Amino acid sequence: MKEVTGNLQIKNGKYYVLLNLYVHSEKRTIKWVSLSLDKKSGKKLARIRMSEVIEEYNSAQQKLMRKVSKKKNPERFISERERIQSQTLVDYLTDWVELSRDRIQNSYPSKPPPPNQNAANQ
Repeated sequence: MKEVTGNLQIKNGKYYVLLNLYVHSEKRTIKWVSLSLDKKSGKKLARIRMSEVIEEYNSAQQKLMRKVSKKKNPERFISERERIQSQTLVDYLTDWVELSRDRIQNSYPSKPPPPNQNAANQ
């Protein structure tokens, strides 16, 4: 995986970092991250904060790669992770229900228990 890179941009008087993120397929995506700094704060401080943000993203990516390398099939793990991240909540929950159907059905009785006859007579 490629390292995360970025550059500074000013939008509406605030500093942002445009991060170049690379997914498993080497396709670049751009993410805007606010530095919570006004333009008046200065470019030097913004560059320092930008390097911190990039380092944070790169270290998170390295942790993920160490975790993936311990898996038996890392390519499958990465592609499955990307598939799940791109799903909508409804699709994810639908898949989860399908996979969990047997456990859910077995944990609840199919019919409600009959009403207690003795309690009705009293």
